[in-house]
Amino acid sequence: MYDGIININKPSGFTSHDVIAKLRGILHFKKIGHTGTLDPLACGVLLLCLGSATRLCDMMPDKGKCYRGRMKFGFETDTEDITGEVLRSCEMKITEEELEKALNSFIGTYNQMPPMYSAKRIEGKRLYEYARSGQEIERKSCEVIIKDIKLEEVIKNEQGFIEEAVIFVECGSGTYIRSLIRDIGYKLNGFACMTELTRTKVGDFSLENSYTLEDIERLVKEGNERTAKMKVDLAFPNLPKLVTVAESDYLLDNGNPIRYDELICEDGRLLSESDIIKNENVYRMYTSTGYFYGLYERKRSNYILFPKKMFVPDIYRRKE
Repeated sequence: MYDGIININKPSGFTSHDVIAKLRGILHFKKIGHTGTLDPLACGVLLLCLGSATRLCDMMPDKGKCYRGRMKFGFETDTEDITGEVLRSCEMKITEEELEKALNSFIGTYNQMPPMYSAKRIEGKRLYEYARSGQEIERKSCEVIIKDIKLEEVIKNEQGFIEEAVIFVECGSGTYIRSLIRDIGYKLNGFACMTELTRTKVGDFSLENSYTLEDIERLVKEGNERTAKMKVDLAFPNLPKLVTVAESDYLLDNGNPIRYDELICEDGRLLSESDIIKNENVYRMYTSTGYFYGLYERKRSNYILFPKKMFVPDIYRRKE
């Protein structure tokens, strides 16, 4: 039984579902999901959840993400990247000063129109399904957050104007880098399309601690595949930890509410009324024997914690 998170370095040319299918074949394990798609053109951090960790899939997208993208100026395509059909082109004379100014204007929040070639759903269908059938669907812009954007590299033509650029972007959930690059082109009174994209970070998971599919295949052959798996609770490093007293372990088996006086803090103290009032609303919950069972939250009462999301695999449940 596999339960946990694997940080995969997705290769360019694979869809996120291709990676899942490949990993299922390598591990001979079916219950695998991802926490957010990457375009086929893109590579980099793709978090895959196995076993009970698949319950994380709707939570991880809230994490901040970092990307490194390359753009080419003077072209607009139907997919907003280099793989698409060129719709419009123009000559652009861009200086570094102008590009820096344009990039800085996107820091903060802005309303972004999602691309037609995307997995966003409208009326029950993915936008790319409409696009592939030649339909242009009216869509609403969404507010996205650009936390930081930096110019890392420029490629200039013989006249000294920028033809291509590489940018680093730190952003919130729901941001399409292709569309950001499109909008940067518009900001410069022209066009731009994405030519390369690498996701370098999702929350606390980075490219440096990721595994390629070849790495996983090698680990399986060596019998060490579990070394690539990170425990589910590592997805929530900033949430405070609570442990049930031994007599109350059974309450976690069925996701029962738990009183504050049945819980122990990380420092070994019995949780007090003042602790639960001043601390966070969501906690990591463990049994007295050290098993992570899930997230509990304070909502209807200051002195009772209720289950928010349970991750415990069946093999950890108490046997009567």
